[in-house]
Amino acid sequence: LTSGVDCQGDRTEWQAVAHGRDTRRWVVDHGVIWSHISEQGTWLELNKLLAREWPAEVGVARQPDGLAIDGNAYTSDVWEWVKTRPKSKVIMVRGVGSPRAPVIGRVAGKTKDGRSQKAYRSRFFNVGVSPMKMALYQSLPKTDPLGRAYIGLPQGLEDDYYEQLTSERRTEVRKRDGTMEWRWGIVEAGQRNEMLDTFLYAEAAAHKLGWREWSDAAWDRRAAELEAPPKEAQLDLEDLPLAPVAAKAPAQPTKSGSFASAAAALNR
Repeated sequence: LTSGVDCQGDRTEWQAVAHGRDTRRWVVDHGVIWSHISEQGTWLELNKLLAREWPAEVGVARQPDGLAIDGNAYTSDVWEWVKTRPKSKVIMVRGVGSPRAPVIGRVAGKTKDGRSQKAYRSRFFNVGVSPMKMALYQSLPKTDPLGRAYIGLPQGLEDDYYEQLTSERRTEVRKRDGTMEWRWGIVEAGQRNEMLDTFLYAEAAAHKLGWREWSDAAWDRRAAELEAPPKEAQLDLEDLPLAPVAAKAPAQPTKSGSFASAAAALNR
């Protein structure tokens, strides 16, 4: 279970996606934090997102295993939050449009804010979004929940979600040197695409955790862990049930009506 976060000028959007065997994926949830990544309020909400729990099928509470946040536009601001979070759980990412780019790889050289990759302690990664978008759009029409690369979409998602998720198309364009290349771009001017970006960032976080490299045995172990019913919590002393007390004689009802009668019933 991973989350992808996209930073905009007036808001911070996120999406939670579950990843399973045979590259199957399921959209779990999404939301908007209505403040900029530089604000303390945004940090608090992102901390809550990292600690948030979603119930699994047998009732086991699940927190995100990883989170990838867009660090391309507001790199320094994003880093100020990222560096306070566990390195094993939170990374910064930026999309790379080249069709030959690896799905995930460390950023090299200078970033937009003029700092080197070393400044970000190897926690800033390029994400090859071109092949990921192609794979996503090839998978969306699949209808077999057990089929390879199936994507599960919950009931109740609004139209705007689907419009954002499918907001881009791959077209052939002519470069300055006269050669042709394929590029992804927004279909309609002004169309938002945060749900597409956050889906891909959540997938990048799963790649960082080795999602595609897991063996069947590893998935079996993971399934056994998640399908086990939650253990009963050991109660503290103050939570233990009280010993029964001797029954009292019923209280006499008063003229004031039902409240006194209810109190008497509780005493019994």
